[in-house]
Amino acid sequence: MIAVIDYQLNNLKSLTSALSSLEIEFEVISNPESLADFQSVILPGVGAFSAGMNKLVCKGWDRALIQSAQNGAKIMGICLGMQLLFETSNEFEPTNGLKILKGTVNAFIPKKFLPVPHMGWNDLRIRRPHQILNNIRDGVDMYFVHSYYVKPINSSIILAETEYGNHFPSIVLNENILGVQFHPEKSYPAGMHLLKNFANWI
Repeated sequence: MIAVIDYQLNNLKSLTSALSSLEIEFEVISNPESLADFQSVILPGVGAFSAGMNKLVCKGWDRALIQSAQNGAKIMGICLGMQLLFETSNEFEPTNGLKILKGTVNAFIPKKFLPVPHMGWNDLRIRRPHQILNNIRDGVDMYFVHSYYVKPINSSIILAETEYGNHFPSIVLNENILGVQFHPEKSYPAGMHLLKNFANWI
């Protein structure tokens, strides 16, 4: 059973529809105290980093997520949810993240023919194999919508990267913590494989 966190700054409809279509058991939870009952967690998110952290902190999600990570729960952050796992972001104003992963969140620099936000389909370049990538081929397209990207301190946690003016991590994995910058629920069919792989991750 997967816990899908509802902290009022995410669009859950497409994600829960995708999980349902895959017959993956999940529960949308809005009480951080419930998180201790789950060994698999999805942290989705859309919008600004500071607003996301404010939502997590004011309801106690930050403490619950950090504790779950320390207890070995499998946690997947999606889009903003991935970025919130890191230490800091300078989006609008310097803001601390959950600090579960070491690194920063940085803005794309607009370039000719490369508007910001980075929006639409772009490919993954797989850097190392892992069961979370079962049935996902190198070069497959995923769907992105973001203006910021993560920069881990330790590049060895980058599982796949994508190019948009510069190379940025599109999947990171450190022990039990997974982050994806794209929206797997909107990236049929490869994104569906990733959600299924997360559900089956041992």
